[in-house]
Amino acid sequence: MSYVKTNGVKTVGGTDAALINSGGIITEPNKPAFHAYPTVAQVSPGIGAMAATTTNVGNCYSTSTYKFTAPVAGNYFFTCTSLPNSSVNAIFFRFRKNEIQVGPVSYIINSNETITMSMVMSLNVSETADVYFSSDGFERDYTSFSGFLIG
Repeated sequence: MSYVKTNGVKTVGGTDAALINSGGIITEPNKPAFHAYPTVAQVSPGIGAMAATTTNVGNCYSTSTYKFTAPVAGNYFFTCTSLPNSSVNAIFFRFRKNEIQVGPVSYIINSNETITMSMVMSLNVSETADVYFSSDGFERDYTSFSGFLIG
């Protein structure tokens, strides 16, 4: 049996694509990933206005359109957590691919509880994913939208 010994893989341009530490753990520092959150409470139905990010590897999430745009074709994991706006006591939201609903609608009718929905979505290059709220909004401090490339 033959083995290839390496501590990493680089792209043609010289960027680290995968790194392997001495313990055998592989990391992919440029794999698309994001975590977005709102800067204000949303008080009307519409695309989830997540206008800030704590992570945005590859700059694939837009804080102005509130959409993730796939840089490569693959399977992506998305998750959204939210708390209903205290004035409406309910929240309804869904994931969308290219502005078309995919998967079920998640909802909760209690302003004291958060709800989380996750799914795996196959995207081609340049397809988009977002989260759409059909209720009267969400609280700022308890809402986020995240995703990353699985492979």
